[in-house]
Amino acid sequence: MQTYRQLFREKSENEDFSILYKQECNVCAYTVRIFEKIESMGVELEQLATDLNTSVDALIALKEADCCKPRLVIDLCRYLSLETPPSCPKLA
Repeated sequence: MQTYRQLFREKSENEDFSILYKQECNVCAYTVRIFEKIESMGVELEQLATDLNTSVDALIALKEADCCKPRLVIDLCRYLSLETPPSCPKLA
């Protein structure tokens, strides 16, 4: 039986799979870091939504990996003084 990492590595060798995976990506290391910092700082999503002129629903969707809005990720990184993603396949 293969582990997830082995299977993913094998599938990633296929260029079509890799392209599709990147297009469908809804969570990345930046998103994980964002919500780790939000939780460690005790920031309320309502206040964050107000400060960034977005909705709480958009933040929840990002947190739960239902939907990723790259511009929101960039705004959150800047707001939280985190490194911003150098690129994102969804911005292309």
